[in-house]
Amino acid sequence: VSEPYLVREGLISRTPRGRVATTAAWKHLKMQIPANYEF
Repeated sequence: VSEPYLVREGLISRTPRGRVATTAAWKHLKMQIPANYEF
């Protein structure tokens, strides 16, 4: 239910592997992006 909103806001993106958090999501959560994280 919340996925369309999060995609529209640019916090997650759809990829062939599934859904991934964007840079904007990590910044919003005030968290560092893991070194091995792939967008």
